[in-house]
Amino acid sequence: KSTDKGASWSAMSANVPDRTLTWRIVQDPVKRDLFFLATEFGIYTSLDGGKNWQKLPGTPNMAFRDLVIQKRENDLVAASFGRGFYVLDDYSALRQMTPERLSQPGALFAPRPAKWYVPRSNVGNTGADYYFASNPEFGAVFTYHLSSLDKSLKAQRKEREKELNKNNSDVPFPGWDALDAENSQGKPMLWLSIQDASGNVIRNISQPAKKGSGRISWDLRHSSRRAISGNASDNRGGGWWNAGPMATPGTYQATLYLQDQGSVTKLDGPVSFEVRPIREGVLKGIDYDAFNAYRKEMEQMQDEINMLSDMMDESERMLNAMATAASRTPMLPGNLVSRIHAAQQEYDALDTEISGNKARNEIGERNPPNVQSHMGVANRGLSTTYGPTALHRKSLSIARNMMNAIKPRITQLAQQTIPGIEKALRDAG
Repeated sequence: KSTDKGASWSAMSANVPDRTLTWRIVQDPVKRDLFFLATEFGIYTSLDGGKNWQKLPGTPNMAFRDLVIQKRENDLVAASFGRGFYVLDDYSALRQMTPERLSQPGALFAPRPAKWYVPRSNVGNTGADYYFASNPEFGAVFTYHLSSLDKSLKAQRKEREKELNKNNSDVPFPGWDALDAENSQGKPMLWLSIQDASGNVIRNISQPAKKGSGRISWDLRHSSRRAISGNASDNRGGGWWNAGPMATPGTYQATLYLQDQGSVTKLDGPVSFEVRPIREGVLKGIDYDAFNAYRKEMEQMQDEINMLSDMMDESERMLNAMATAASRTPMLPGNLVSRIHAAQQEYDALDTEISGNKARNEIGERNPPNVQSHMGVANRGLSTTYGPTALHRKSLSIARNMMNAIKPRITQLAQQTIPGIEKALRDAG
């Protein structure tokens, strides 16, 4: 390369392996010392003007004949010889990777502006076959770097045992307490906390922590308001019904934390970034303040429904248990059985008003509108970039009125009727 308009030249091959055939070199349009090199054996990058090169992780050991930088998106597009195209999405973090930042315990790099839209999958007729490739990660995608990470107790033991095996030495049994300590240690986790411009926490995202560079993303949604049960398997559900409402465009900030051995340490941040709509719709939706006001209404309503739903679940559990208990009670069948039956009838009636007739649901017959169906319509107002319409608002209002009408009956069943039957069962032994 020359830095004096060709008066003098210096080699910049540095540690690129000897006898490596190079096909293409491109320079980043923003950071002059950032280069990419397409070779017969993969793609290399240099952060310091060619003083050091490293192979890009994820690129196979094969010929790459051309490289192009997509300047608007900060993407590196590589054309291989016969194996298709490879794209490194948003490499802009490489511009921020200085020796100082890479040496700190953890570094979080600012992402490109996140595109605000609702992802959709359309599969059309493409003839005799379909071709599918992975899309870029949706949302705000952050690059991070962990310079160090303490090894787990298990990893440390395995390293010791590996050395002993090399030397043909006996490998001692670590002891039951040591193995229990390994199993209860837990894995280190990365936490990305998203806040709005006012400092309100919007979402916390976690994933296993690994040494080196990696990525963690936010899908531009608030946390889910779905109720959490004591059964862990019930809390892992996916799908749109378990997703929170969309966040609105604007300025946000992200902070990176490390959770290890029960303690949480702040690594880097806050890093500011933008969420921007990809286009302006022909039909104007509601403004962002109105959207967020509706979101808060929905959250309050969902919280109340969750509370009443929990009452219903507990009532169902108790009624089933009391029916069995009544059959084992040392007394003649009579009043107690009748009270349990009446309570069960009331529970069934309430359940039908909330979620519809079970017999109709079983065969797919349409039910008259109920609390659940009206809430489903109201919730769709948070699933688009357009915002809630008058129909969504009306559905929320109807659902609230229907729920307020049956709330006293749910409360009476859970807090009076069932405890009264339970007391009678205890009194009867």
